[in-house]
Amino acid sequence: MERLATDVAAWPRFDIRVSLHDGERQVLHVSIDELIADGPSAYQLMREWAQAYRMPELVPAPLEATFRDYVFALKEQEDQPGAAADLAYWIARLERLPAAPALPVHTAPTAGHRPVRLVHHMSQRQRAVLEEKAHATDVSLTVLLLSLFSELLRNWSANPDFTLVLTYANRLPLHPQVPEIVGPAISTAFFVADAASGASFDELTLAYQQALWQGLDHMRVSGVRVLRELKARKRVPVGASFPVVFTSMLNSAAAHGWPISYTVNQTPQVFLDHQVLDQDGALQLSWDVADGYYAPGMVERMFDAYRRCLDDLAAGRRDWERDLFGEKAGMKGAHGSLRGLTVRSLPDAGFEPFPLTDQQNAYALGRAAQAGDAPGQLSCQYYQEIDTGALDIDRLSRAWAGLMARHPMLRAVVGSDGTQHVLQQALAWQLVNADLSALDASAREHALDATRQQMVERNAPLDNWPFFELRVSRLSALSCRIHLTLDMLVADGNSIVQVLNELLAAYQYPERTAAVPALSFRDYQMALQEFKGSTAQRDSLAYWSAKFARLPGGPRLPGTDQQGAAGHARLEGMLASWPALRDRARALGVAPDVVLLAAYLEILSEWSSRVPLAVVVPNWDRLPVHPDVDQVIGDFTALAWVAHDGARLPLRERVLDVAVQLNADLAQRPVSGLTALRRRALQQGAPALRFPVVFTAEMPSVALPAEGRWSVTVAQSKTPGVHLDNISAERDGALHCAWDYQPSIYPQQLIEPMFRAYLQLLDTLAAAGAAHWQQLNSHQ
Repeated sequence: MERLATDVAAWPRFDIRVSLHDGERQVLHVSIDELIADGPSAYQLMREWAQAYRMPELVPAPLEATFRDYVFALKEQEDQPGAAADLAYWIARLERLPAAPALPVHTAPTAGHRPVRLVHHMSQRQRAVLEEKAHATDVSLTVLLLSLFSELLRNWSANPDFTLVLTYANRLPLHPQVPEIVGPAISTAFFVADAASGASFDELTLAYQQALWQGLDHMRVSGVRVLRELKARKRVPVGASFPVVFTSMLNSAAAHGWPISYTVNQTPQVFLDHQVLDQDGALQLSWDVADGYYAPGMVERMFDAYRRCLDDLAAGRRDWERDLFGEKAGMKGAHGSLRGLTVRSLPDAGFEPFPLTDQQNAYALGRAAQAGDAPGQLSCQYYQEIDTGALDIDRLSRAWAGLMARHPMLRAVVGSDGTQHVLQQALAWQLVNADLSALDASAREHALDATRQQMVERNAPLDNWPFFELRVSRLSALSCRIHLTLDMLVADGNSIVQVLNELLAAYQYPERTAAVPALSFRDYQMALQEFKGSTAQRDSLAYWSAKFARLPGGPRLPGTDQQGAAGHARLEGMLASWPALRDRARALGVAPDVVLLAAYLEILSEWSSRVPLAVVVPNWDRLPVHPDVDQVIGDFTALAWVAHDGARLPLRERVLDVAVQLNADLAQRPVSGLTALRRRALQQGAPALRFPVVFTAEMPSVALPAEGRWSVTVAQSKTPGVHLDNISAERDGALHCAWDYQPSIYPQQLIEPMFRAYLQLLDTLAAAGAAHWQQLNSHQ
């Protein structure tokens, strides 16, 4: 019903269906075209419908005014002299209309985006705090929220000044019954979010309030007509679009009568619509987002930052200051700062040695401790296979050479002295090409298994190069398999997928030249060195020390608990119900990964002989310190430690608890918890903390070329000290779930039932309605 699209001349422009749940609960589904009803109209219809259903004997009097009357009255206003003055005002004000917010989009956005909704509810008490702040600043609550939303967008947008479309329920009082009329009568206007509007947050909101009041004095022409005039006069490009919208329905009556469990709004050419709604004295803040349009995971991270900021402000945990979300670097000069972290591009020093990150140190120390009798056991590798048709090996080699020239960390040498440096140019290297086409099926599979085992267990010695290996197996005259392993010493999860994406793109489109990022991983790491000793770093170290003082260790699962011979295995499964589960997570206001992590913890707690327990959660999101930071290859890993207390909470409460823990840890970036954990290990009498079980957040999808036959197949990961790792990736609308484990420690007969129980729990959560999450737990 969300995709309902009827002929413009057809009728009806609505759809109504009823579903029966559990034999007694009924769900009413209503879809209505915005051509005939705006948001307030839809709520008006729901109120009247509920009343007519419950009290059919009450017949309301017909309205004297119709939407047709309202439209003609508006047309009469447009013909008056004042309307021409209003149009002239807007043309002058929007003489140089900035573009929409330049947010990162998907590398290959698809057409026909399905709308998804992210929702955050604020209580009456929280709303009262926001209204008190608005009153003290002499602005409306709508302007306060608009200012916060604009500041959030500015932190993620490549352009600091941008244009939003405002929609609001501001029907002109042309007749006493205008508020009761059903029709598309919502008002629209352009709003320019100018970064120079105020030095402080209060000054910014006051400037925005004044601009909005001035606009309201000139509302006899619509924003659509203004844009049409601007395009006709060539003041903006003909194809200009403004896909980010802020909609305020405050002081507009909500839909009382029937409880609403799910709502989503879809508007052509609108990819992000922030809606504010009254909810029984509280607030509902929702984002309707075109799924798949923006960069993967970006909107969820933005919404999470927005939600946490609002909650912190309402609780007094954060001050009302201009830099509420951190400053996006590179927009005001050659560098930027975040929590005191200043990143500068230093190209002249690009080949000088620089320190390892805490995570790289952990990898390198484990490898240096290797006695040489267990090759590969302590290396950290991510291995991926991709199947395709016939390959031009020389062309693939040239594509890889281009990647090495573009990304310094593919030329990095990691030393045993705790430093790393980048080679000015790659040393001699050759792509290994094996022709298996003459082998029978059994021999070919044996050869592929041998290649896979060699590459997964690969161990690049410190002080040596390269930290990758690329091979091709020719399976037949028309099919090949690409094998790539990357050492996680030089590339985190996001970097690995980026390397794959760029390799395939460079092979498919060799004529395209990708720009070299203006920032290097060395620049980022040197900024971390300067950050040491700052107040922010000391505060984060104190946070980590306090956390590890009370944190439980990892799960104690049945197994041999003995480090056997090197070897890794993988269990795999597909979660077809992933779209429904993802929607459930977004409706709860959390990232889908959080639900996966909560379910993982529930299953581990059932099998572990030690509860409470904790798992390690790597995160590869980059701090927004530079416009090119997401294009840099390197190890940006930030770790969180999320605990399960052993209590049998409803899964809804477990999910929210996991989100709080995760957000609190990631808020400490760029300070790693590994330093505090190592200090604790050196303290006498402190119990040893080991975390051999890991939850790896959903891996980004590999962007396969549109032309030719390409498919992502076998993958495998291996990390020192990790005995079980949960890794997920979305493929063709389903979630590919994999558990990488060491069978020498956790026998297959243990891991398989755990894995099946995990998938079953996810299926149960996807099938259950939002209200049922409060009753569900892992034992049901």
